[in-house]
Amino acid sequence: VASENNRLVSGAGSKLYARELDTSGSDLFSLYHIGDPYIDPSAESKKEAILGYEAIHVADLKLEREGDPSTLLITHSKREALKGDRVLPREDSSFDQNFVPRAPDTEVEGQIIHVVDGVSRIGQYQVVVLNVGEEDGIEAGHVMTISQSGAVVRDVFKGKGNETVTLPDEEVGTLMVFRPYEKVSYALIMKALRDIRVYDAVSTPQP
Repeated sequence: VASENNRLVSGAGSKLYARELDTSGSDLFSLYHIGDPYIDPSAESKKEAILGYEAIHVADLKLEREGDPSTLLITHSKREALKGDRVLPREDSSFDQNFVPRAPDTEVEGQIIHVVDGVSRIGQYQVVVLNVGEEDGIEAGHVMTISQSGAVVRDVFKGKGNETVTLPDEEVGTLMVFRPYEKVSYALIMKALRDIRVYDAVSTPQP
């Protein structure tokens, strides 16, 4: 709700003040900026469309004094801390890095709905967010094919030249899931045959 000396932005070594802070556990916290919502373009209603919100890690905090508000010290910062950023208990962000790349056990179809660095076109080794997760059977290590819908073109050689035809979908790359959640997953682009875009389709590889 406020920062030391009423600064507009704060960094490492500065103090912050937060209300309604649960101090019953550890005295270590993290600060997050709430980013854009993750929208499922295939959802049937607006209520079902929001799968979650991007949480952008801003800083690590240490509790200095309990109260209402509580006082926290920024011990490490990645970007400027702003009023309205959310304070949450620090969690272990590590994950099992020892997994075997493999195809999902079932047929899974989804889409890329976000790219972590915010660009519109995606290349090799960039991290993307998928609209499928653990409830769809997705696990760490699952490898999926990325496809782009075929373009609609005019067939000028048939009839009066007004007929349109949809070209076949084309495989444009491969990704591997490394961090699944309930409704979304984070994946790494392993191979890109051309520019990959947000809303490109992902699916279980075909034999």
